[in-house]
Amino acid sequence: MSDSGQLSGLRVLVPRPSPQGDELVKELRQLGAETLHFPVVETVPPESYGDLDQALRDMERFGIIIMVSVAAARAVVMRMRSLGLDWPSSALVCSVGPVTSQVLRGYGVRVDIEPEHEFTSEGLLESLQHVELSGKHIAIFRGQEGREKLTEDLEKSGAAVLPVMSYRRQVTDRAFDEVIQVWKSIGFDVVIVTSHNILDALLELLGASHRHLIETTCALVISARIANYCKQNKICNVSVCSPGTASVCESLKQFARA
Repeated sequence: MSDSGQLSGLRVLVPRPSPQGDELVKELRQLGAETLHFPVVETVPPESYGDLDQALRDMERFGIIIMVSVAAARAVVMRMRSLGLDWPSSALVCSVGPVTSQVLRGYGVRVDIEPEHEFTSEGLLESLQHVELSGKHIAIFRGQEGREKLTEDLEKSGAAVLPVMSYRRQVTDRAFDEVIQVWKSIGFDVVIVTSHNILDALLELLGASHRHLIETTCALVISARIANYCKQNKICNVSVCSPGTASVCESLKQFARA
């Protein structure tokens, strides 16, 4: 049976940045969902390329290279290309999950390790448990507000770790009033929250006077860590799925059938 129409009538707010948000919206609309795509955060370059460029020029000295997000993968590959640099052939390349791995492979980069189940820093650490880390030089390419846990745990294993800020996230300066009006008038059944930054941006754009809108809408998140962060912010109507468009769509089908 065709999947078309399985989400008919379901109203979904997609605040995820492009291009991932574009792909998700396309799939949801094919399934019949009524979607509003409004990226609430933008990916922008570091304020200075100095540290990133130095790390990229020194890539050959790293035994392990870790990409913690799709944005990091894109930022690193595109910056290497602009600098005329080749990807190191000897490094072990690690990705935080299948979506990031797909992006890297799309650029022709081999991915050696990714988590099997939990697509987080913790999952990546578990997937590295059989790799000898002591004495290894490791580069972690991440955003401006990357978590320190991965760095700290790798250092405890005896590795020399260099966290490298590859991009920044900032709240969009586009007016959010139209989204608020739609939310107030007809509402959304589900809002997709794929990162801490997206939730922070939504709360900032809604402000205290409209915060109740997200508090009374189901938030579909892609990890238990994000679910916990929602609950810390008093957003308790939360459903968890795995990362990736297919998983989000399947979870929404279950939501629509409930």
